Amino acid sequence: MNNIPHNSSNDDDSRWPMSAMLMWGVSSTRTPAGRRYVRRCSIALAILILPTLLFLIHHHHYVPRSRWVSHGMLTFGHATAILLPIVFFYIVLEFRKYLLSLDELVFRLQIEAMAWTYLSGLVLMALLCAIWLESLGKLDLAWFCPVWFILLEPVRAGWLYFLSRRY
Repeated sequence: MNNIPHNSSNDDDSRWPMSAMLMWGVSSTRTPAGRRYVRRCSIALAILILPTLLFLIHHHHYVPRSRWVSHGMLTFGHATAILLPIVFFYIVLEFRKYLLSLDELVFRLQIEAMAWTYLSGLVLMALLCAIWLESLGKLDLAWFCPVWFILLEPVRAGWLYFLSRRY
């Protein structure tokens, strides 16, 4: 019998899949709920990103906004402004369905990761606000667009990974 104590480091013993957590922010892509969430969110993001890429690739000349508005055309900015909340609302609904399908431990980890992400976002927003107030008039306010909050998703995935190392 080998009586040498086993090193019970959480990093070594954790059975949570690191790739699924860091890439998609889910506990596993092997479950039906995880696969459904990843598939539907990928489609929703493709609906948002592909037209943007096509517009950027094929937009050869600048058309003044006044011409677009006077002709009653829907500008790319208007279409994006309409599509963006719809796509993210759909992703939120899918994430809710995913959360409701989880067992108690994984559900708790997801909620705790979201709470830490929210707090991290508050700190980051306070820092951005301080930078803006310090450089009043020198920094374009577009840098503080709420769309940048999409960058908090990797923060949530990182928190999820960090919190899952305890189990």
